[in-house]
Amino acid sequence: MPKDIYIHEEQTRHSWVRRVLVLTLFLALAAGLAAGAYLIRTEQSIERAVETYEAALADHDYQEALSLYRRAQERALASGPLQQHTERHQQVMQEIEAITQSQIDDVLVKMRSGQMLTEQEIAFVADMEEVTAVHIVQEVRRMAAGFVAGDVSRPALERVFEQLAALDNLRPAIGSLPDQMDQMIMAEPYISKARTAIDEGDYWTAHELYMEVLDDDTMGVFVHEQTQLWIEACEAQMYDPLIQIAETLKEGGRYLSAVESLERLSEVYPNDARIASMLSAARPYVPELVRTQLNPEFISIRPLIIDTDRAFDGDAYAVTANDAMITAAEFKAILRQLYENDYILIDSNIIYDQDRKRRTLEVPPGKKPLVLVIDGLNYYASRRETGNAWDLVIDENGDVSALYPDARGDWVVDREGEMIGLLDNFVRQHPDFSLNGAKGTISLSGYECIFGKVTDRSQVDQRNRSLQENNHNPESLSDADIAANKEEVMAIMQRLKETGWVFASSTYGYINASEHSLERIIDDTEKWLNQVGSLTGPVTMLNYPNGAFIPGADERSQYLREQGFVLFGSLGVRPYFVTPDTDALKYHFVDKTPINGFSLRNSGHYALDRFFDASSVYDAENRP
Repeated sequence: MPKDIYIHEEQTRHSWVRRVLVLTLFLALAAGLAAGAYLIRTEQSIERAVETYEAALADHDYQEALSLYRRAQERALASGPLQQHTERHQQVMQEIEAITQSQIDDVLVKMRSGQMLTEQEIAFVADMEEVTAVHIVQEVRRMAAGFVAGDVSRPALERVFEQLAALDNLRPAIGSLPDQMDQMIMAEPYISKARTAIDEGDYWTAHELYMEVLDDDTMGVFVHEQTQLWIEACEAQMYDPLIQIAETLKEGGRYLSAVESLERLSEVYPNDARIASMLSAARPYVPELVRTQLNPEFISIRPLIIDTDRAFDGDAYAVTANDAMITAAEFKAILRQLYENDYILIDSNIIYDQDRKRRTLEVPPGKKPLVLVIDGLNYYASRRETGNAWDLVIDENGDVSALYPDARGDWVVDREGEMIGLLDNFVRQHPDFSLNGAKGTISLSGYECIFGKVTDRSQVDQRNRSLQENNHNPESLSDADIAANKEEVMAIMQRLKETGWVFASSTYGYINASEHSLERIIDDTEKWLNQVGSLTGPVTMLNYPNGAFIPGADERSQYLREQGFVLFGSLGVRPYFVTPDTDALKYHFVDKTPINGFSLRNSGHYALDRFFDASSVYDAENRP
């Protein structure tokens, strides 16, 4: 039989394989076509999603919009085999969220401004359910917190409550807030004051106010919740600044204040290792204290003579130098004997409390409290002729030092060229001579300059007139120069405060206050407060120049007390400290014992032997 008419087994097998292949290819083609159609439909659906969502919002069909939002969100979160579709769904969701957020923001703006929402806006908030709820609830609570803090008006908040608090999607989170309005109103004065205190860096006052609200059970849940948040923010904000203050106090020898500050901090941060370590380091320097019935003594010294040749050269200023001032050598001898006679330096402002009431002083056993006042540390040009320093500067070690020219005209920065450096060094060697690092009170006028620097335009003519009268060239100062001087003076003052010095007023013009009218006293005081007090910060002591005091019952004295002055100092030969019994603002009056060449030569009249032996102090070798 011919070969080609037979169907062999091999041929049959190949035919079956071909059929399978053809069928497979057909199915693959069909699947590809179907997938392609699916991809096209999906892509078209994705492209229409944003448009459809926008249309639903435009038609105020918020239920449809919510359904579309949820569907888009579900697709964006799902992970499918087609990565390009997942990414595109996510892009669509981002676009939808942006559209939604824009409409939510419009509502938030109207809420914050106190405007009424439209019916459509309220429907949008309500019908979009969880989509809008998280944003609106957050804003309502923020506004309520702002109302408690004094930043949001009551009508604006009440309007929000009226329109939104009852909505089903918002009620669980804010529905009870309208019922807590009375508690919010009660808390507002405390919270507003606390926030102001924080802005001013008065963290302890802020913390105390917050705690007062938190401890008041009548304040309600919302006020307590918000106050707890404010307390946490306050504690986070105040930690570093208050730690730095404690460190500065310790470095300035104010160990008692440092320990008090650290112990207070430890109550707020009970497990803080840094605070515990600082306390351990400071406590050994805090002395035992006992109450004393002794009145504090006050001594007054003018800037030191450091150039005795110039001071006592026989010119017109020699008599002033000889009578009104002491030399650096005399001051050193006085310090030694005051220390040996058990005096201890105190700050004048610890004598009375914030209510102006007299405090009972506590000092180490056997010690006698003493206040040192440096009178008129301005460095007028005429002081150059009495052998004083010319200026104060901060030296390379960050300490306050005297500046003056030597015999060749070269500038000298001398740490011991003024009482400041001499006393700082003495207390460093004898810390028990100072209670809590106290040094002295620097009393300033505003006339001509401060620390040898012109700090206000009104001083320029005074300064130049004095310079020319004393054979020095006048100064040509721009506003920038004066501003730079002011910054330098403030830096010196800050360093002085850090190292135990406080400030007082000697009036602006160093005037004889007792001879001037109330109008003149007002004008002078306003100048001092504006030009000097703005640099020193608040002061509570007024030293009447040359002891010319105003009686306490005088209306001029009443005015001065109203300006914040509590302690008034005159001059006298015997210890004198009195707190008059008055229904007006309380005050304290002292006589300061002047320590100068005249009193050293007449020590018996001034009873200086209670302080030191004047004959051994007197610098007879250098005085005329």
